[in-house]
Amino acid sequence: MIGVTEFPDELEQVVYSILDEEVPRSTVFHGRQHTQRVFQAARTLAEKEALSEADQLLTLTAALLHDIGYRETRVNHERISADFGHEILPDFGYSLAQVDRIHALILLTATRSTTSRASAGDNKASESLSEQILLDACWEYFGAEDRLEQIELLYKEEFHNGLVTDRIRFYQKLVAQITVHTYFTKTAHAVWQPNKMSLKLWLERELQHLSLG
Repeated sequence: MIGVTEFPDELEQVVYSILDEEVPRSTVFHGRQHTQRVFQAARTLAEKEALSEADQLLTLTAALLHDIGYRETRVNHERISADFGHEILPDFGYSLAQVDRIHALILLTATRSTTSRASAGDNKASESLSEQILLDACWEYFGAEDRLEQIELLYKEEFHNGLVTDRIRFYQKLVAQITVHTYFTKTAHAVWQPNKMSLKLWLERELQHLSLG
């Protein structure tokens, strides 16, 4: 079975409806708006980096599904998201081989978190272009124009869930993440890297102000 050859637009609306209806209201960052951003970032990078149409289809699908696991829990949500692909994608004509590849791409977002990528920049060839694009798209918000608004939403979500106890610890966590984070694609590095580094400087200044009381 060949599977789908064009991205099914109706899948996008189904996923957004699930995110709107089933993700807890307290999940103010990892909801529909974040998924839309990652999806659009992946599309932009795929076009700029000349990703093949077949790989673009799989990468965009993985971007769309990568955080749908938040409908159940934030813990191991990537596994839930990946498994959900096996439930829903065959109904849209995806072949088993396509679903398996999307499953692997989604799981990559867990194994290649910012905290495990200190050496990733030294071995970019270890990731395929699809993998590089998906990873970069997931961390688009570090280099986005509205990065301060995005990290504020992330702070509210993490504070509500007890992942951080105050703004100082949250900012320290972000600085540590940015320090080891690297964008893989040339496009992301050119467009988002400068803003990401300006965010790091801003966070460090804010930490100084907060530590002084």
